[in-house]
Amino acid sequence: MIKQNLLALLILVCSCTAQQKKGKKTDNHSKTTQMQQDTISQVTPIMYGLALNAYTPFEVYINDIPAKKWYSNSLNTFIDLNPYLLSNGTHHIKLVLLPPFTTDEDRLIQPRDLEGTKLKLVRFEKQNVPGLSRAKNYTELQSFDFPKITSPVPLLEYEWEIEITELPYALKGWSQSQDLRRIDTEMLEKEVVAYYNKLRDLLHTGKVDEYL
Repeated sequence: MIKQNLLALLILVCSCTAQQKKGKKTDNHSKTTQMQQDTISQVTPIMYGLALNAYTPFEVYINDIPAKKWYSNSLNTFIDLNPYLLSNGTHHIKLVLLPPFTTDEDRLIQPRDLEGTKLKLVRFEKQNVPGLSRAKNYTELQSFDFPKITSPVPLLEYEWEIEITELPYALKGWSQSQDLRRIDTEMLEKEVVAYYNKLRDLLHTGKVDEYL
């Protein structure tokens, strides 16, 4: 009789435990679904970019920082601007077009090489939700002009100012950096050597945490 009661009690406990696990699993599924819905409804970061169609090699600079260099003859590409933008305001874009690769000894940009060259400033909202496209509310903000040339030239440089107004952040970044070319080279070398000697000593003495 005692054994039968113990067996019944054991079956009851197992049944309750299974029901609790099932309930927890259902709750977890509901929470996961709700989190996915919340993610979709969140406001996505504002992104800016350049859509470029070029038929010659080129270089693109954002605030004097090289953003894209291409030395083949043709490319349709998109350049994210956000890595080169610290905050809203006026920013500088420079595009350098280079001569196409040909068998001619004197490689030059011909007037026909500019046909079809296009550059546009675009804005979109970036989203990382699986199954959805990368860009939402994709908008072309500005199209840049390329004056025609009447004779071959060795290269072409174009510069524009753009206004960025909707960045959701403001960073210090390199705005407080120094131009090392203006610092005494001997003093700079001593500071650099001293710093790396310090790092070496930390590793040699096993102070990994301090090194990191």
